[in-house]
Amino acid sequence: MKRIIAIVLAAGDGERFDSAIPKQFVNLNGRPIIAYCLETFMKHPDISDIVVATHEKYMQIVKNLCPQAILVKGGMSRQESSVNALKACPKNTDYVLIHDAVRPFVDFKIINRCIKALDKGYIAVDTKIPANDTIIQVNDDCFLTDMPDRKYLYQGQTPQAFRFNDILEAYLNPAESDIQPTDDIRYLFNKEVPCYCVDGSEFNIKITNKADLYLGERIAQKLQQIVPDSIDLTGKRSLVFGATGGIGRAIVHILEEQGARVLGIGTKELDLLDFSLYEQFFNEVRNTFGWVDMLINSAGFLERGMLMNMNFNTMERMIDLNLKVPIEITRTAIRTILKEGSSIFHIGSSSWSLGRKEYATYSSAKAGLVNFVQAMAEELLPLGIRINCINPPRTNTEMRRRSFPGEDPATLLDPEIVAREILKYFSASGTGYVIDLKVGINE
Repeated sequence: MKRIIAIVLAAGDGERFDSAIPKQFVNLNGRPIIAYCLETFMKHPDISDIVVATHEKYMQIVKNLCPQAILVKGGMSRQESSVNALKACPKNTDYVLIHDAVRPFVDFKIINRCIKALDKGYIAVDTKIPANDTIIQVNDDCFLTDMPDRKYLYQGQTPQAFRFNDILEAYLNPAESDIQPTDDIRYLFNKEVPCYCVDGSEFNIKITNKADLYLGERIAQKLQQIVPDSIDLTGKRSLVFGATGGIGRAIVHILEEQGARVLGIGTKELDLLDFSLYEQFFNEVRNTFGWVDMLINSAGFLERGMLMNMNFNTMERMIDLNLKVPIEITRTAIRTILKEGSSIFHIGSSSWSLGRKEYATYSSAKAGLVNFVQAMAEELLPLGIRINCINPPRTNTEMRRRSFPGEDPATLLDPEIVAREILKYFSASGTGYVIDLKVGINE
């Protein structure tokens, strides 16, 4: 079996990112950007070891994320970091995959294609995606000098894969070139070694600036749609708010069906709008029910209408139930009933991402909930508590029927289908995710 090493380059200072820390350690949905690719390489069955070149002051962070990583000091340039990492590889290394730490969404398919190409006998392998924009060449005076045929143009990504001895030798004895290398494969390209290319992925973006971080959050949410088919809820202590509503009631039913210990909370058990009651209520829950493994908040309120015609009390109720209540539930719960390993799920709405006519207050509150969850993911990470927001599609609930009278029920999802999808995420390891559920209509 071949020894394949993944090298992760994490020594850049992220100057263009305008951050107090290098961008590879900036949080993306509650986890450092570098954590995503490290996790992928750790899980891949063909990767023998991982070498990470990084700043000395951040080595402990990397070690916490990837205990088995071989750590080396990064250099002043990408090339110096690559050399340091290559020298740290075991002598019996066959292949190396060199990857940018700020490309968090490398996947098994890309890694497999790189390894397969090396197995076929290629020495150097690049990862590519089509260049969707027209590429132009200009001179020093900014005049257009060439417009290459786009069908032959691609964007290079990482990982780049190599036979170990060949890439190490190319670095130690580089060929002369007028072009300063910006990646690793050019060292073999300059030696006129045939460089094969495999398909990458449009999701395998490089986080270079703040706009990329925003896009990365959306990609992470999409990729997180892959969840276990089933989980074991036996004996799990579950506290469900909004337990008398359509989705909340279905969640309670399924939890009980699967052997969880469930405490469902409706308006009879707690007036969610009386925040003065929360401290005593949560302390009583801990004393009588115990520490909670999973807290689900499904409470919410929607009333459509033009803002200028809306009653102030109605508007205030929407803000309170859809934003202030989740905030206060979270704030009190983390002090009283949650422990390391606990999970919080707030049920949001698909309307969070786009304000619509007659939804101004509701969608604003749901957008606030999304930002709250992402912020709390960072605060709760050291405590080992996960928090996520799950946005169901249009569901056949009493609130929906009241707000949209006459709507065809066949176009709506059964609350039990939505509830089962939500509960699949209980065992997901991520935190800070905003998950827009995409499930089929119950026929």
